[in-house]
Amino acid sequence: MFGGVLERHPKLRFVLYHGGGAFPALLSRLDKGHSLFPACREKISRRPSEFVPHFSFDTVVFDREWLRHLVRRFGAERVVMGSDYPLPMGADDPVAEVRALGLPEADERAILGGNAAALLGVDVAAVEHTNR
Repeated sequence: MFGGVLERHPKLRFVLYHGGGAFPALLSRLDKGHSLFPACREKISRRPSEFVPHFSFDTVVFDREWLRHLVRRFGAERVVMGSDYPLPMGADDPVAEVRALGLPEADERAILGGNAAALLGVDVAAVEHTNR
């Protein structure tokens, strides 16, 4: 981000696994550094938090409240389903973890597949029709 890659490539998108790791918690600190240190502004003109639309966060966080926080902070449109497959560390029922949040149906559908389909350029309606 601080290298200017996202400014040079505005269509570039990333999915950050494990709910983005430490990135969501550090984002405000990165913004503060950008405002304080000229070196942090050499290659980017905007605060780091303004690049959030380049990122999505998966659901593999092992903490329902942290998952709820990601949805509240970044929006359901920034969260994609994760499983940790083929590793044994994933949730036993990752779909149930998302459903347990009690989100509006449209947000739940987006997280459970719609967001990933959009990132990959897949027509969800065509996939659902094929799977019937």
